[in-house]
Amino acid sequence: MKTKMSIPYLSWKSMKYNRQKTVFLILTVSLAVCLMTVFWQYLYSSRQRSAEIAALEAGAYHAEYGNLSNWQLSRLNNCKAIREVMPVQSKDGVDYVKIILKSNINCKNTLRDIENKYGIQENQIQWNIPYLDSINIGIEEILQAFCIIAGLIFVSGIVVYNIYNIYMIQNIQILGAMKAAGFDSRQLKLFLKTESIIIGITGSLAGIISGECVSFLLIPMLGNAENISVGLKVRTTPGIAVLSFAVGVLIVLLGIQKPVKTAAEKSVIEMIRYVPAYNPWRAGRKDNGKKRITLWDFCKINLNRNQKRNRWVVLSLTVTGVLFLVTASIIDSMNIENLLKLTIQGDYSIGLKDEAGRNKKSGIRLDEHILEELQKQDGIEELHPIMYDRLLWTEEDAKKYARITEEFRELGIGYEDMDSIIYGYDDAYMERCLQLTGNEISLEDIKEQDYIILVQKGISEFHAGDTIHFQIDNGASGDVIEFKIAGVLKNNITYRGYSGAGNDFILHQKRFEAFNLDSRIQRVSVTVKETEKENVGSYLEKLTENNQNMELESFDEQKEEYTAQKEALERGSYSVLIFLFCISAVNLINTSLSNILSQKRELGILEAIGMTRGQESRLLQMESAALTFSGGAIACLIGIPLGYMGFCLFRQSASYAVYKAPVMQCFLLMMGYIVIQGLIAAMIQYGLDKISITDKIRQ
Repeated sequence: MKTKMSIPYLSWKSMKYNRQKTVFLILTVSLAVCLMTVFWQYLYSSRQRSAEIAALEAGAYHAEYGNLSNWQLSRLNNCKAIREVMPVQSKDGVDYVKIILKSNINCKNTLRDIENKYGIQENQIQWNIPYLDSINIGIEEILQAFCIIAGLIFVSGIVVYNIYNIYMIQNIQILGAMKAAGFDSRQLKLFLKTESIIIGITGSLAGIISGECVSFLLIPMLGNAENISVGLKVRTTPGIAVLSFAVGVLIVLLGIQKPVKTAAEKSVIEMIRYVPAYNPWRAGRKDNGKKRITLWDFCKINLNRNQKRNRWVVLSLTVTGVLFLVTASIIDSMNIENLLKLTIQGDYSIGLKDEAGRNKKSGIRLDEHILEELQKQDGIEELHPIMYDRLLWTEEDAKKYARITEEFRELGIGYEDMDSIIYGYDDAYMERCLQLTGNEISLEDIKEQDYIILVQKGISEFHAGDTIHFQIDNGASGDVIEFKIAGVLKNNITYRGYSGAGNDFILHQKRFEAFNLDSRIQRVSVTVKETEKENVGSYLEKLTENNQNMELESFDEQKEEYTAQKEALERGSYSVLIFLFCISAVNLINTSLSNILSQKRELGILEAIGMTRGQESRLLQMESAALTFSGGAIACLIGIPLGYMGFCLFRQSASYAVYKAPVMQCFLLMMGYIVIQGLIAAMIQYGLDKISITDKIRQ
């Protein structure tokens, strides 16, 4: 028999004695750590894949510097931020070196600091933009990750706090006896914190192992749905495991602070005499003389005397529900039909490949005989030819209307480089654009006068009635043409596949010819009868497969691709929410079990005076239903407005989004809560049925 017991030994014994609390805490921590491990590994794996693709296409280095002095070269070789300086073969008689930095965190700013420090000029610098974009970790990304971690810690911390709070209430007299036996406040805190650290370590290890398993199942599936040629493989680093482990322990330590402090500050007499069911707020109140007490009365009594723990359960369920509804509102707003209409008008699009379309002098175009063949084909209802050109703004207009963004500065784009894609539409498409602008300018005016339509981009401050000046032939001849803006479109009705530095503009095809712009037909939008889609599709494939300069795009194929990407996003988002839902369910189960365990004797007495097992079962269901319905209702009341706010923010960068009220999601949320509360009530009732009335009263 032990004559001397250490605090770790007592903590271990306490964990074994309070198995329910220990299991729920370990489960909560392991779920949180598992979710965090999967999240970090997905981000890391996705970033590594992007870096590999960029490295294959552009090389695995951050920047090239040329024409360096011996002093600059020696400083670069000794710079602590640079991992490697690699000399490369001279280009046009100029010697270059490739720079590889030690860290990818804010690497663009690091390059600027190096260039400013050592006097490296713009004409000496060539940034590897594709590689930098794929591996740069900016402050915004770090803040986003921090917000996700903070949210996860908050939800998990609520559960840990509630579990420990219940544990303290149920064992307050035992802890008081320990203080009476000689424990001081410091030792009591050490005893409880040692127990929590053991639980945190165990839960974190279990979460890391389960997170690795889930990652190998989930991450490749998400990657395969992204329609990228290089598959997504699970990549990991020791840092992910260390970070997830530390967060798991931190969740427990933060969650126990208040309960431990409360227990340490109470006197021995208060702890030993503490009565959990006593509510001083109701102590002086008189009953209203009810002669008949219903099950709902019993339910209200039980809920009122456990208000504090019940509030934390409702908060946990509310937070999970709100996150679910906000996520659902944003994902459901992704209207694939609208997105496709921005790229493909009609059912098919035949166009020149990018290389042929960009080269004005090549003379490659969609021949007239191709258009004639398309018009003769049965099943084709509409054909709309489209022209494109690219024009530079005058520097005066660029300075007057445009804003040079941080991204432009990184790419070396200045006012003298501001250019636009000019779309040439036929009568039908031009008429549609005019209707969307809402202005009263006629189609004839657009065809005969120097009117042009602006497409919003957020980098300029044009309005209807302003004028824009473009340079002809990149300004080599000095000729300038002037257009008056007839109206402003929020979105174009087609998309070239890329944009210039400035806004896109829309011009009638007749004005293309008048100003000697690139009047080649580079794309044709094809609309077909529904019954003839298959036949026309086969015909168009044969028409384009033997022409190396042409490509065919199908509305249905693009829709399948975008739908697959949306489904991958849904799977990833809802997988995260399922983990959070499980954490909240653990909180609900623990609270319900603790409430029932504290009522065992009362239930036994009620059974002894006539309560049936069926009534007892309904009472338990009413208590758990009250908690779940409260959490679900509050989540809907808060989640729907927040979801709309999230949609409004998302729409600023995704004009194709269309808001849909999350009615079905609210229904699914409530159904999920109902199922959970039903399972909990059934599980508790199953345990109580095994205990006799006598045993209940004795406990």
